Amino acid sequence: MELEGMVHALEEIHHVLRPDGTLIDIHPFAEPPQVKVIENNRILFAEPKREGDHEGIQSADRAVAEVLGRKLFVAERNRDFDFFSYASSVAELRDFWDSYNAFNESPKEVALLEYEDEVFARAEDVLRGSGEDAEAVIHERVGITRLTRVGR
Repeated sequence: MELEGMVHALEEIHHVLRPDGTLIDIHPFAEPPQVKVIENNRILFAEPKREGDHEGIQSADRAVAEVLGRKLFVAERNRDFDFFSYASSVAELRDFWDSYNAFNESPKEVALLEYEDEVFARAEDVLRGSGEDAEAVIHERVGITRLTRVGR
């Protein structure tokens, strides 16, 4: 979604929320998520996955900053946390990631897609050589902010 559409959506949310109503904004950081293989809390493999909706995430950050600057909302709480998506196979993890990004319409560069294929192939090699408790993981840093409506 473009920045203008995000700002408009936040304006509409402001309009429908009751006074002092709350919006919880949760979205990942613009940094690339990590593809990992973990076994019994040990990291066996970790590499950044470069493909993602970085432009959309940056637009979301700017949209929130804009409505905060216009005093439509006040940010009362802000925390960061680690978000993990686990799968028993790399294929399952890729399927999840594809559905997670199904609405990302950003064009994908061939070199980036090739890099991603290589990262997942290396993760698959590590997973295959690991024990039965090993899992494929995507690790993202995520921010959560409590936005409270200001005004009538």
